[in-house]
Amino acid sequence: HKGTYTDEQGLFHFSDLESGHYHLHIFSANYEAATIDTNIQDQDIFLTIQLNPIINELDGVIIETNPFKTDQKESSLQIQVVNKKELEKNGGTTLMNSLEKVEGVSTINQGVGTSKPVIRGMSGNRIIVNDLGIKQEGQQWGMDHGLEIDQYNIENIQILKGAASLMYGSDAMAGVLNITPEIHLDTHSYFHDVHTFYRSNNETTGLTAGSKGRAEDVSYKFRVTTSQYQDYKVPANSYNYLGYELPIYNQRLKNTAGQEFHVNGTVGLKKKWGYQYITVSNYYQKIGVLHNSLCKSYLNYEKTLLT
Repeated sequence: HKGTYTDEQGLFHFSDLESGHYHLHIFSANYEAATIDTNIQDQDIFLTIQLNPIINELDGVIIETNPFKTDQKESSLQIQVVNKKELEKNGGTTLMNSLEKVEGVSTINQGVGTSKPVIRGMSGNRIIVNDLGIKQEGQQWGMDHGLEIDQYNIENIQILKGAASLMYGSDAMAGVLNITPEIHLDTHSYFHDVHTFYRSNNETTGLTAGSKGRAEDVSYKFRVTTSQYQDYKVPANSYNYLGYELPIYNQRLKNTAGQEFHVNGTVGLKKKWGYQYITVSNYYQKIGVLHNSLCKSYLNYEKTLLT
């Protein structure tokens, strides 16, 4: 549960390590990842690690008439990792809206702040959302249930596209959204951030603030996110619903406003005997559903016609 970066000369070091067996993972762009096992006693150990460069070559294209013949090296499971910077760059209204640009991933949107994940055309209880080892099943129920996860509190999310039932259970027929924890912080390191956002289409105003750090054996992470928005503005004065032309007053879609407030906190303790973490989160969302408003408008409009 420690990590570091090399300097320009490729040198790195770990300090204050207990005696025992260690398993190292080494990653670098354009190089093959490597793993090393080593034992540490009461003296320093010097390691020399050499990574092999990756050579990307385009495989030949073969056109065959037999659709049932496949290469044994092909696999139906693809893995893609999206980090915090990519999520912030996409800037979606929800977590799934920020992941829509990933190939093979789409969403089912209901209202403004509700979006359900879709991987390769399947959704609901055919997809597992694994948040820090806890299976989230809120998105598997009704159409108005989305992911109850604050997208600004995610450091890395691993997307498994393909059948993964053997590893994650029978619900992983289409794939898995695996939200992984960030690498553990170094001792006496602290980070704070505050971001504000605004969307003119529905006058969204929001703020997210976070703090994380580690002092000796105790680490913490805290984030609060709040936002509120008005009814969506559309350049139209009417809406076609069930064959009827319904009015849109002041070019605003009724019942599309809402507000959100999310709090997440984690406290961890790491000792020689192991580590323990406690996470508490509260996800509050109050949003309007456009279809309900249209149904009421349709019934009122029909009563007017009958009168």
